[in-house]
Amino acid sequence: MSTDAAATALFAFGYPTSIVVILRFVPVVRERRLKWLVAHDLAVAAIVAGWALKGDRRAVAINASWLVAANVWYALGGRRRART
Repeated sequence: MSTDAAATALFAFGYPTSIVVILRFVPVVRERRLKWLVAHDLAVAAIVAGWALKGDRRAVAINASWLVAANVWYALGGRRRART
């Protein structure tokens, strides 16, 4: 499999999966949907790997930054406690 074909396969998994999760990211964080976060992380890691195979450092940096930011958001988010 060529580098371009491998990158395309990674993008074919990564982009649709990550977009589905990103569209619902606020509930993912609020409701602590760990399985959704794991799917998102695997998808974005595939995107980062695809761009790395293509040699696009800017795309790697942008997507890797989102991966870190999303996980920080998830870690700091969650259900708020009701005020009494």
